[in-house]
Amino acid sequence: MAFSMPSAVVLVCYFVFLYCAIYWIVVLFERAPSKGREAAREPKKGGWPAVTILIPAYNVQDTVARCVRSCLALDYPPEKLRIFVIDDCSTDATLSALTPFKGRISVLRRSRNGGKAAALNQAIPFVRTPFACCLDADSFFAPHSMKALISSFTDGGVGAVASNMKVDAPRSVLERIQRLEYFFSIYLRELMSRLDALYVVPGPGSVYRTAVLREIGGFDEGNLTEDMDIAFRIKERGWTISSSADGLTTTVAPRDIGGLLRQRMRWYVGYFQNVEKHRNFLLNPKFSELGLFILPVNFILIVAMSFLLFNTAFDTVRDAGDFLRDLSLVGLDVFSFGMPRLDKVFYSFNVLNVFFLMFSFLSLFVIYASFRMSKESILGKGDNLWDFVLYTIFYFPLVSAFYLMSVAYYLAFRRRKGTRFKWQGKSLKSRDTS
Repeated sequence: MAFSMPSAVVLVCYFVFLYCAIYWIVVLFERAPSKGREAAREPKKGGWPAVTILIPAYNVQDTVARCVRSCLALDYPPEKLRIFVIDDCSTDATLSALTPFKGRISVLRRSRNGGKAAALNQAIPFVRTPFACCLDADSFFAPHSMKALISSFTDGGVGAVASNMKVDAPRSVLERIQRLEYFFSIYLRELMSRLDALYVVPGPGSVYRTAVLREIGGFDEGNLTEDMDIAFRIKERGWTISSSADGLTTTVAPRDIGGLLRQRMRWYVGYFQNVEKHRNFLLNPKFSELGLFILPVNFILIVAMSFLLFNTAFDTVRDAGDFLRDLSLVGLDVFSFGMPRLDKVFYSFNVLNVFFLMFSFLSLFVIYASFRMSKESILGKGDNLWDFVLYTIFYFPLVSAFYLMSVAYYLAFRRRKGTRFKWQGKSLKSRDTS
């Protein structure tokens, strides 16, 4: 069978996706989680350790009070919890929203706006507990989360434990698509934890050993995704990063396409920024699967997604053009085309179709496993099947387009020395700090 160049590249793309899907399924069945992470258990010596929760806040008047309430409602000894809210020069009513909690929490106010990392760094010297937890002000703990997170520090080599996140009260179509995406993220985070290959410690609810935070010098204030940068630096020092299946937070997801674009541009540009900064990880056997497989394959996947997006768009435009041309030749008589040959659609099996079908079946299994790990049921909620259809149709083109835009943005600004990015706001802009 002869292949054109585009068909050959599409075949390679499907092969990469298929290989990755099989790889993660093998990890799922071969690398069982350690027994110490199965349930939240009180430490045998000294009981539950003290934890300081750090909440950086900037213009979050609508969510910060609920965030604090979720911390106060944790099923954790209240005398072992200390809560700091660090206001990063908010211009709205964030401080007023904290008034009802006076005497129960501590509030630090920065003299100038410096970003999330700077806010966290200001609070770290005030931490007097063996563990520090960072919680975004638009995120909320489940009551059992802290015990689950602390229980995941199964040995002295664990430097940080990543939380699992779900979308808070999804309503719009975009939020519901992200809801399934977060389920898939839980699946990947759990499997990467089994390989000791986590390279992100998410802002909503992750816990660190305070000694580790001080050892690495806190957060990088010039980094776009400080939660990724700190994960790389923790691993460089020889610490491991675990995840907690039951360490759950819910977080407010972007409700419109503009908000989603800004968020993903920050995430993806931050990813490129950190991989370039920590390029010593690439193909480095010291970092096992993370350096030898996950990071290199991520770039291959980005290229594959980009090509498939372009190829699909090109084919669609070409076919639409051919149809309009043929339609004009028959005097706009649509019925002259006859019915489409369905046998050619369903029975024209070739190598590309076989790869596509195999990948589709494996994808269904991965989505099922994602629901199971997220402790959700595909059939247990009326909208789940519809959300799955929306996710299948829209997620791939959205993510592919965002990655392409992020690559272009990063290449345009990467040579600016001292570039910094806003951590919140209505635009993704850089400002020169040199």
